[in-house]
Amino acid sequence: MPWLFTGVLISTFTGCASAPAPLPPLKRQALEAETQGARRFEQGRFDVAITQFKEAQRLNRSLDDEAGVARNLEHQARSELAAGFPQAAQATLATISIAQRSISTGILQAQAALGVQDFAAANTILQDLRARCKACAQTAAIAVLQARVALAQSQADVAEKLLLSTLKPLAEQDEPRELANAWRLLAQAQAQQQRHTEALASAQQALSLDRALGLPDKIAADWMLIAQLHTPRDAALARSAYTRAREVAQAAQLQAVVTQIDQRLKEIP
Repeated sequence: MPWLFTGVLISTFTGCASAPAPLPPLKRQALEAETQGARRFEQGRFDVAITQFKEAQRLNRSLDDEAGVARNLEHQARSELAAGFPQAAQATLATISIAQRSISTGILQAQAALGVQDFAAANTILQDLRARCKACAQTAAIAVLQARVALAQSQADVAEKLLLSTLKPLAEQDEPRELANAWRLLAQAQAQQQRHTEALASAQQALSLDRALGLPDKIAADWMLIAQLHTPRDAALARSAYTRAREVAQAAQLQAVVTQIDQRLKEIP
């Protein structure tokens, strides 16, 4: 999910002629820590983001701001998921009070369950969310996550049907990040069904969106997916795509991704 709060926080800091009175110092510090966490997340520096969100939680607790604590616990869990620590994310989400849990909390819980390969739990959570969210803004995002679970269980046809149903609403809602995720997953679903040409076209759609969003980690992931699609058919094209992915990851200082790409390059015949 996008960091929708960032723009609000920046406007709070910059102020304007009609702005309300300045925030109390501790509240301002909490918002600054949250904003710094969001920025570090966008840079792929998830460990630093987690530290910032923990500081924001501490400051919000000192202000008895339960909503602020819950919001930053969600941010922390999202960062832990991005860093590849789904069990840590589950533990973080479990500390959010029942009263403060929302649809976004449930989405993160489902992502964490998927991360530990507890597909039954993920499906249960998502079915509950679909029942609660029949016409809410997150309906398409929930369907994308259901498709991710289906793919993990090699149910490519089910995943494709779900993903195709999300493309139009995500475009209409102006959710390019989630739309890129949907195209990327659609490429994987089509590849599982041996529809190589369609899969490549879908991966290119994801790449175009991620370039426009300026997300190096996603751009690298898209090129890696394109390389994987080429690998069984054209070693030269696969090697070229991996090289593009490596260049992006290297420039963005995503060393773990660079290491992964180097290993993939060695495996190409």
